[in-house]
Amino acid sequence: MDSLMNTVKQRASEQLDTQKTRATDGLSLIAGAVRQSTQNLRNEQHDGLAQYVERAADQLERFSSTIRDKDLDQLLRETRQLARRQPAIFIGGSFAVGLLAARFLKSSRRDGDATYEEQGYARRSDDLRAYPIRDSVPDEMDQWSRRAGGTDQEPY
Repeated sequence: MDSLMNTVKQRASEQLDTQKTRATDGLSLIAGAVRQSTQNLRNEQHDGLAQYVERAADQLERFSSTIRDKDLDQLLRETRQLARRQPAIFIGGSFAVGLLAARFLKSSRRDGDATYEEQGYARRSDDLRAYPIRDSVPDEMDQWSRRAGGTDQEPY
């Protein structure tokens, strides 16, 4: 049983390390793209803004390098310390990371574009034209607001 747990931990650690490398490589690519945009800003005589964007790219690159150079145990320890010291920053950062992760996962779908149904569309069987699926939220909200206002009558 102990050997199985060690194997699972080792594989999970390897997987997390691979994901960490992919994430830091992605951050470095973003920093490079941001840095390239500064040339366009300078060409358009926006030197002040270009300097600000350049500093942001430098910060992003430093952040990426810091994460890349630390092992998972160190990152976990520092994350716990941050959560204890500044919970609001930790929660906000977690939310932002979650949004970025969701965006990344969505953009890296293996099976190509989402199906009509996943995009909120359905197919009509008689002519195979796509049309939006009707959402029931507005009707439910109308019913609730009529009840809250004390009238059960239809608006018209």
